[in-house]
Amino acid sequence: MRTFRIVWLGQIVSLLGSGLTNFGLGVWVFQTTGSATLFATIALFSILPSLLIAPFAGVFVDRWDRRLTMLGSDVLCGLAVLVGAYLVWTHQLVVWHVMVLAGFTSACSSFQVPAYQAAISTLVPKEQLTKAAGMVQSGQAVSDLASPILAGAIFSAIHLQGLIVLDFVSFMVGVLSLAFVRFPKPKSKEEKSAEKPRFSEEIGAGWAFIRERRAMLMLLGYFAALNFLLPMAGVLFGPLVLGFAGSVGFGTVMSVMGAGMLVGSILISVTGGLKNRLLGVFLGGGLIGLFMACVGLRQDLVWIAASGFLCMAFSPVTNASSQAIWQSKVPHELRGRVFSVRRMIAQGTAPIAMLAAGPLVDKVVGPMMMPGGALASTWGRIIGTGPGRGAGLVFVVMGLLTLVVSILFYITPRIRRIDADVPDAVSSHESWRQQ
Repeated sequence: MRTFRIVWLGQIVSLLGSGLTNFGLGVWVFQTTGSATLFATIALFSILPSLLIAPFAGVFVDRWDRRLTMLGSDVLCGLAVLVGAYLVWTHQLVVWHVMVLAGFTSACSSFQVPAYQAAISTLVPKEQLTKAAGMVQSGQAVSDLASPILAGAIFSAIHLQGLIVLDFVSFMVGVLSLAFVRFPKPKSKEEKSAEKPRFSEEIGAGWAFIRERRAMLMLLGYFAALNFLLPMAGVLFGPLVLGFAGSVGFGTVMSVMGAGMLVGSILISVTGGLKNRLLGVFLGGGLIGLFMACVGLRQDLVWIAASGFLCMAFSPVTNASSQAIWQSKVPHELRGRVFSVRRMIAQGTAPIAMLAAGPLVDKVVGPMMMPGGALASTWGRIIGTGPGRGAGLVFVVMGLLTLVVSILFYITPRIRRIDADVPDAVSSHESWRQQ
């Protein structure tokens, strides 16, 4: 796993730098506009482009060298970050610039993410896939934990443009980590075949693989449901906390939540996760929903931080378990396409939630949760009324729905037979052996 560890460390540094910029820009947008809708729109631009081009990107990921694909994506993201630094430095930055830059880096991620996911199963043994997925999750957790602390500590000294320059440096570290390693490249059936499939056929291959395996399709449906319910509340987290605590409180809570994700990721990395990976998916998902509902119950920083810590601690359990299932059951030559389609469908519901969340709180639930509002005498008695309580109610409702959906999917017989119905495509040594 030496090559994997080098790449993993480089990606952690890159994520940390991106976290600095994302935190600084998020606070800047909300403090500049005061709009939950615009705050949510930035999040939408950070995901929508990658979903729209995912099927096409997946074909190229399977055609191209995956290391070079990741390398090129990091270089392009680094250049976009430099453009952002210039706009800030010359005092030209406006909200639509943030949207464009977020959209561009999102498009780059549609190549980088499936290439990284597909490469992992060629770098580590099958038995270590859940552990490797936990390590990848820990990289995101380190970013979530350290970025708010570092951004808050150095923001006053080097300002937003300084944070963005640090982000560029972090991308270059990711580039260097990829420049000095090589990835094994198993021969695929398509490479051995004299006749290459047409581009249009390759686009449909990823969806065909999933459609023909009903248990995998149902697992994908579960994550599509989660990626509607969780982002509906998630994009409102900034307004929920900033509405009563300010940027310092927001940064503190974000760091505590990042610590929760880091703890969960370390446990997965050390233990390898639950032996029953499907149980890990749904147990983690249900507990995420339960503690997300707790986040919205009280307008208290300690309560929100504790609930957020527990919520994020179970996120790696769900994600690493799911990732290990997909990596073990998808053949090498199809991983780029399958993982791209998987990402497009699983996360395709998130933009709908993000579009709806801001107006829902600003125009509907927020006013209803103010003193004297339509919900003040019912839900208001439970979670309180006033600024930010509309977002709190969304957290409670979406969290409880996530818990219910997790239970319903887990008790479905078809999805519980996934290991019996869908055999592994990777043997115990085939996933890492140079061929």
